[in-house]
Parts: sequence; structure tokens; C-alpha cells
Amino acid sequence: MQRMFLAKSEKVKPSRCPFCAYKLNGAAGMVAVESETAKPSPGDFSVCIECANVLIFDKDLSLRRPTYEEARESRERPDVMQARDIIGRMIASRPVQIVKH
Repeated sequence: MQRMFLAKSEKVKPSRCPFCAYKLNGAAGMVAVESETAKPSPGDFSVCIECANVLIFDKDLSLRRPTYEEARESRERPDVMQARDIIGRMIASRPVQIVKH
């Protein structure tokens, strides 16, 4: 598998993850060259940094749930699965916060 790098974060239209409602306002794509930038386009895949679910950039660059076909395609894309794995490990390594009521 080709080594991929996380591109510099780009501001995007603020929207909430349709799975966990986390507010997302930036995107950083996976690129082949460390110095490349990656601006999202409609139809591009994304991964929520809070819940690691795969998302799709809509026509207005807001985020939406993938269709069945898009979800199937995402599982066949090594770059999407690598991003999801990295974010999943990042989430798992976060310290647990106990909230007292």
C-alpha cells in the first residue's frame, strides 16, 4: 500500500456529523506527497474525527451520510479505510472523562 500523508486542514462549511452530531468545520485529505494540499469536492469521502464514521461531502460541501453504494465503495478504498483506522486509533487513545452530575 502506498504511504499516505495527512494534508493541511482546510476550512469547510460548518456542519454536524449525521451520526454523532459533532460540529465539523475543517477537512484534511489524505495525499501521496507530504506537502500537497487537498480541498474537498462534492462526492469526496470524509471521516468524522469524533466517531470515525465515513461521510460524504454534498454539493454545498456540507457533510451527509453515504448512500448504500457509497458506503460499499468506501470499504473498497484503501485511503478511506486507512483514514478511518487512524482516526479510530486516535479516538481509542483519548483519556476517558468521567462527568459527575
